Amino acid sequence: MEEGHRPFPSLYAAIVKAMCRAGRFADAFAFFGEMKTRGHPPNRPVYTMLVKMCVRGGRIVEAANFLVEMTEVGMTPRSQSFDMVVEGLKHSGKHDLARRMEMLEVDLRG
Repeated sequence: MEEGHRPFPSLYAAIVKAMCRAGRFADAFAFFGEMKTRGHPPNRPVYTMLVKMCVRGGRIVEAANFLVEMTEVGMTPRSQSFDMVVEGLKHSGKHDLARRMEMLEVDLRG
């Protein structure tokens, strides 16, 4: 992105989504990281899209990590995002991590 322009989060989301759809998760994660370091914090829809693309691409642990990151920056992920990730973790045999994600959601929802 050129200096001086401040792209909308939706532009970043479209680029990250296209990279994920092409199976270029490493590039998508790097671009997402660059987005944050350049002072363009992602909003909840961008995080949600990234979580969804990770789950679809079989990157369940990364999806869980992005949910945790959302909470660390003060966002509350949607229940559907938690459900998607927890189910993916259970199907991939990561039951302990699935339970931790369920507890995180319970803690967030009160």
